[in-house]
Amino acid sequence: MQARSLGILLASVLAFGAFIWFFERDLPSSDERTELGTRLFAIEAAEVVAAEITVGEDRIAFGRFEDADGVQGEASDWRLTRPLQSPAENFRVDGLVRTIVDMRSSRSLTVEDPETYGLATPRGEVTLRLRNGDRLTVEVGSEVPASSNMYVRLAGDSEVHVTENLLWSDLTRPVGEWRRAAMFPGVSGDIDSFRITGPEGTVELVRDEDGFRLAEPVSDRAAMSAVDSLVRAIAGLRATGFVDDSPDVVALGLDPPGAQVEVGLGDDESLLLEWGAELEAGGGHYARIGEVIFETNADLDPVFARGAQEWRSSAWTTIAGFEVEGVRVDDQQATSTLARENGAWTHDGETIEFSLVNRLLDVVTDAVADRVLPEPPEDLGLGEPLVVVTLTTRSGSTETLRLYASDAHAGAIATTEG
Repeated sequence: MQARSLGILLASVLAFGAFIWFFERDLPSSDERTELGTRLFAIEAAEVVAAEITVGEDRIAFGRFEDADGVQGEASDWRLTRPLQSPAENFRVDGLVRTIVDMRSSRSLTVEDPETYGLATPRGEVTLRLRNGDRLTVEVGSEVPASSNMYVRLAGDSEVHVTENLLWSDLTRPVGEWRRAAMFPGVSGDIDSFRITGPEGTVELVRDEDGFRLAEPVSDRAAMSAVDSLVRAIAGLRATGFVDDSPDVVALGLDPPGAQVEVGLGDDESLLLEWGAELEAGGGHYARIGEVIFETNADLDPVFARGAQEWRSSAWTTIAGFEVEGVRVDDQQATSTLARENGAWTHDGETIEFSLVNRLLDVVTDAVADRVLPEPPEDLGLGEPLVVVTLTTRSGSTETLRLYASDAHAGAIATTEG
């Protein structure tokens, strides 16, 4: 009896498996069924040049930014045009547009009573304007009970569609989240200069072929670590909030600003960042660019507190050890000449140990000043140098480094030429 029951059970399993194999093997998976759902709109995201969200009395509108010739490119930036004028977060607006143009209907119903589907008074609408001037308005009705779907219809259409409830989160997003948080309109490579005005005076930094140089109040090499920190802070400047309602600019520390930095962007273009008071809750500052007042947690206080001397490079040389092809050392006793030849170093024409030259280069290229003196070398009465090191690079550029004894200062005096 038991054997007979097992046989029947086995036959049933085999029959069920055969049914699945022969009758359901070609049915789409759940993901495929979603993909095969009816696409509601035969348009592409690149065709959309404007969008407007309406929820109750609130309206938020966007338009593609036109270039100087008035042309709207397919990848043009988005701008908020209502309730305020501001750059928009491109990825958010692009996401809104893609959600609509990719919207698929899993079921269509004929409208008899719009109230049944929450469409007598839609809880939200989105209108897209296309490049050819056509408009498309999607009305959003109520949620489908016990599901993650909702009812929608094209304005003026007689059919209601059931679709995923993805759009509603965009429709209820606060206007502040649509605003572009990145406050710098480019990348770090666009920056040509900085003019920093703060409690310590004014400092000007300009880009040259080797990086940035200090141009004011003295002409000198700039401390690259300090400049790199400034470049990163400006290029990565982001708003954590915006101040829009008739702000008291005096209370915000922006009239006058506590400090400011003018960023040169080439072609006579610039950006002026004004630095205001610290936020009452701490952890950030008020700032202004043009007419936009915002909150930011950018760490620019150390930049504005840095005096001119602290912007000067403390490195004895700008040349890295691997760039050196030749070294000439003159002291008060003798002259030595080192040259790199076929991957080896020679001393006055004789091959010497690579490690000996590496140790010399490490000492020279890693040397940094304890402080940079404000006086020019000719005003220090230095006399003859103890040692002169001349470095030559692969490109043929040279730097001459001199080291002097000094009775007037605690330590030796070093200078760099070239």
